[in-house]
Amino acid sequence: MKNQKTKLGSSIIEIIVGIGILTFVSFSIVTLSIGAYTTSLRDTEKAQALAYLTEGVEATRAIKSYNFSDLTDGDHGLDDSSGYWDLSGSSDTVGQFTRTLTVSNINRDGTTCEIVTSGGTNYGTTKEIEVSIDWDLEAGNSTSISATQLVTDYNNPPACGVTYDSDSITIDDSGMNTGAGGKDIKKIFFNNIGAIDITVTKTTVTWDNTNEIEEIKVKGGVGIIWKKNGYVPDGKQPSGTELDVTDFIIPAGGSVEIDKFKFDGSMTGSTISIQLEFGDGSTLTLNNITP
Repeated sequence: MKNQKTKLGSSIIEIIVGIGILTFVSFSIVTLSIGAYTTSLRDTEKAQALAYLTEGVEATRAIKSYNFSDLTDGDHGLDDSSGYWDLSGSSDTVGQFTRTLTVSNINRDGTTCEIVTSGGTNYGTTKEIEVSIDWDLEAGNSTSISATQLVTDYNNPPACGVTYDSDSITIDDSGMNTGAGGKDIKKIFFNNIGAIDITVTKTTVTWDNTNEIEEIKVKGGVGIIWKKNGYVPDGKQPSGTELDVTDFIIPAGGSVEIDKFKFDGSMTGSTISIQLEFGDGSTLTLNNITP
């Protein structure tokens, strides 16, 4: 009888221990299953986010190719409801994913054209675009992925590393004065600080009254380069008219003095601007002359 009680007690203990082990194993299996499901879900979300990111990068290139000027600075979303990609709003959302395109200007060194992180010049022809995707993996656990690319307007290359005629010309109007009756604007010097001669081909003069220009004369043996009735059939010309003057040269390291811009009335108290166009098509403007 004693042995039977002992065996019965042992059996009960074994059952209890067995139940405990079974419970532990079952709990572990459930935990592992949940962990595997979560990992699979995260991998799926990451794949979706990557696809959304890639689409944003490709859409950016499409916009750049269609019209580079549409890539304005700032944060944008994307929209293709019109049949082509366009920037829209500050972001766009699909399901749990939010996509943002951040467009920024890139500066280049004026001599080497290399991209610089500080200083340099903004030529407006190269942009940095970051595409970022933000979403929640789970409550309180947000994440993101991003990609950055540079895009350049190859139809309008940056002017860095290129020297234009206008870069070599400086203007000195410190001694400017008017002749009798205030009709002539005199003593404006155009200085060539470059190493080659530069040709002036056109000039445009603007002012803020109803007077008309009659003649332009250059000192130093050049003489009259434009005159009413001698160079255009209509004679005197109003403000803002482009005048096809007789070409003249500003010598390398030298200067040319404008002897007079002659008008048919007094220019005293008016505001005048003078633009020169050079042989390479570049221009230089002297603004806000006040005789």
